[in-house]
Amino acid sequence: MPILVPENPSFANDAEKEVWLALNKTLPDTCWLLHGVRITNVSGDREGDLIVMWPEKGIAFIEIKGGYITSKSNGKFTQGSGKNKREIDPIDQAHGAMYQIRDWVLSHTSLRYWYPMVAMAAFPNSVLERSYESTRAKRSQFIDRDDLVNASDLVRRSIESHSGHAIAPVTEDLDRIAQALEANILDVTDPASLALLIDSRTELVNELAKENLKLLDFVSELNRFDVRGAAGTGKTALALEHAKRLKRQGKRVVFLCYSRALSAHIRHLVESWDRSERIDVVRTFHALARDWGVTVPAGVTDEFWESTATLELIQRATQAPDSEKFDAVIVDEAQDFGVNWWVAAAELLKDKDQGGLYAFGDLGQGIFNRAGTADLGFVPLRLHKNLRNAEPIADAANYLTDTPAPAAGLDGPEIRFVQVPEDASDNEIIYAADDVVDYLRDDYGPQHVALLTTKSRHPVHRELADRAADAYLKTLWKTDDIFYGTVSGFKGLERNCVILTVNGFHDEVDPKRLLYVGMTRARDFLVIVAKRSELASALNPELMIRLERQVIQLGEPWMNR
Repeated sequence: MPILVPENPSFANDAEKEVWLALNKTLPDTCWLLHGVRITNVSGDREGDLIVMWPEKGIAFIEIKGGYITSKSNGKFTQGSGKNKREIDPIDQAHGAMYQIRDWVLSHTSLRYWYPMVAMAAFPNSVLERSYESTRAKRSQFIDRDDLVNASDLVRRSIESHSGHAIAPVTEDLDRIAQALEANILDVTDPASLALLIDSRTELVNELAKENLKLLDFVSELNRFDVRGAAGTGKTALALEHAKRLKRQGKRVVFLCYSRALSAHIRHLVESWDRSERIDVVRTFHALARDWGVTVPAGVTDEFWESTATLELIQRATQAPDSEKFDAVIVDEAQDFGVNWWVAAAELLKDKDQGGLYAFGDLGQGIFNRAGTADLGFVPLRLHKNLRNAEPIADAANYLTDTPAPAAGLDGPEIRFVQVPEDASDNEIIYAADDVVDYLRDDYGPQHVALLTTKSRHPVHRELADRAADAYLKTLWKTDDIFYGTVSGFKGLERNCVILTVNGFHDEVDPKRLLYVGMTRARDFLVIVAKRSELASALNPELMIRLERQVIQLGEPWMNR
């Protein structure tokens, strides 16, 4: 086994991990294997995915690309397929990292000369033709899926073929380089380091979600199914892909959900799609009822929506011409739909028997205690893996649900718990959360941070929403400020960093489920701001103990962390 720096790397994706494991297994004990070395200076930000340092040979800088890779005649490559295909130049990336890291080491150590080095690329999920060669790189500079078993031999031969007249490094030289570079290896379990990787982690989560799309191939002939999965398993992404496929078949599609924020977010996404794939109507159930002429008086209760409004919508849908109806109805947040809502959804179909009615939901997030899809009799499909949340968040949240989903392996910082004094007022709880906002805003960028409350709205949320509701919802995708909202209003959505501000619970919601929903809105970093007694009131003693074991308690004030 080689000398590992760091000993327990935090991988950005499975492709990096696969190549690292192959080299870790086959490199001699005298070699170094470095992962995730990042150098930032006036020339920009460069990262060496993997660096192999071989005594008496030289140094290899390996850029890793997962997914489906194909070569191009210009020496570059394409990654992905179909509309997701994009051009990449991994050898150029490896060269950039190689020279920037070399220059940094020479300027930060007493070394006065450099050693043989080579830029390489690894494609652990693809096969590169044996005859490949271009003006940019030789075939020996690539490690593909079939090469992994002999990865170290390929690295050695590639270094030797690029050695030229440079002096080969001795062990002491490489040890000095490793020590110098160790401080530049990012640890995603450290919140300060995580801020530099936010965008790449977002891309990774999107790639992981694509694995679920295979499920749609198996159920393409079904006109009724119920996709169930815990928070973060990719239900909404799957629902949107299903809508795209139906639209490509020429069908008229309506997409329904419960949350106004989720509805606004999806409408915004759909605007960027190809016209052939754009969903015809995206609405909350409440907004759809209004669109169809249901009269909604001021101050109505849930009872109105469960009975009066729904019955009127059913009547109007029954009398409507087919031109106003749909070939398919897709329901996200299905756990929040009442029994009569499903009757209304079926009435929206041109053909009640053969039309498509598809549900995507999670009873574990059913904070309003509605029946959801329990009595529909649809074919049930289950998503089992949490693709969104970093492991510390997923592990803690799993204690709060009856349908836990193991994390896909996304490392991240431990949850922080800012415990406010028991005699703190509601305003003081908000002040403590604002302190966290001030700390996170500059490091992570406001577009990656959300402050969510469990009961009363944050003053900024109240002001923005009361002034102009549509303009407030647009802050979901604007990049110039924090998003302020409530947990119930943010269902189905996510941000990289979430400040979960526990300031009480409404009587009609399930507190434990609300906390579960709130925690899982954070993809990478979660900070809980609360009185301990408020959390304890929502959880039984055993759950409270388990949760406290999963967090780093910061106490008060936040800035004395």
